[in-house]
Amino acid sequence: MRQNLRILILAFLLVVLASTRVQAAPGGTSVKNFGRAEVKFRFVAETPLESVLAAALIQESLGRARAYVLFDTARGSMLSDGVQLRVRFDLSKNKADSTVKKRGMDSDELAVEWRSHDGVKCELNVLPLKEISACSLTQSWDVSDSHRKWVSVLSAQSETELGSRAGSFLTAYFNTLQDRFLEDVAHRSIRSETESLQMSCFSHVTQWEMDPSRLATEGEVIPEHPIVVEQWKFSNRRPTLEISWRVPAEERDRAVSLLKRWFLRSHFHYEEDPLPSGGCEKSK
Repeated sequence: MRQNLRILILAFLLVVLASTRVQAAPGGTSVKNFGRAEVKFRFVAETPLESVLAAALIQESLGRARAYVLFDTARGSMLSDGVQLRVRFDLSKNKADSTVKKRGMDSDELAVEWRSHDGVKCELNVLPLKEISACSLTQSWDVSDSHRKWVSVLSAQSETELGSRAGSFLTAYFNTLQDRFLEDVAHRSIRSETESLQMSCFSHVTQWEMDPSRLATEGEVIPEHPIVVEQWKFSNRRPTLEISWRVPAEERDRAVSLLKRWFLRSHFHYEEDPLPSGGCEKSK
């Protein structure tokens, strides 16, 4: 009788443990800390935009214009430390934001003060061969005429010329809260490193929204989360094309499988290990 009772208790404990177990992602990242995942595939360089939009049933005229600026040192030490400093202009909505991001960190590593802070988020970046955890702090504002003029000036610059135009813009677009966040998560500082930071990349980005049902076969139910197609244009190198899908973290494996199937069915190819941010953060 006692033996049977022990067996029942053990079985109950095993059921409880199984129900509370969290699936660990590659690299030891726990899904419980990341409610969202961004699944991203980059098309190989020779893929025509027209073919991608046709396969996705998207009209080119429906694209939304954005501009991205990234900052780094001449040697790319921010990128090497997993840090991204980004300013993004959504010209179609007259909105802009700046982001300080640290890749390769779990939300459990954040100090308690940041975990519920407005503008802070942690998510998984899911690529074809790996997953990268990241935490960031974003601040937003309205786009003024001076911002638009600045974007126009940057559009005419080569990547080499961008390097000399950084200093005064850093303190204008990143606030002291973001600097404190960066010091906390990466032991780096925008304000103390202003002299060594430069604009490392500028890109015009056009975004289109793709209906997720385009990934379905007959009768198949697809998660109804927006899919985004992006073209990144640079001043002195060929554009890049990406497709991304933000889904709940527990749905990321299926999202990867569905995108791979769509690439195969549409006769497209993707880069297996792409650099982040549309190729804007290229190797130094």
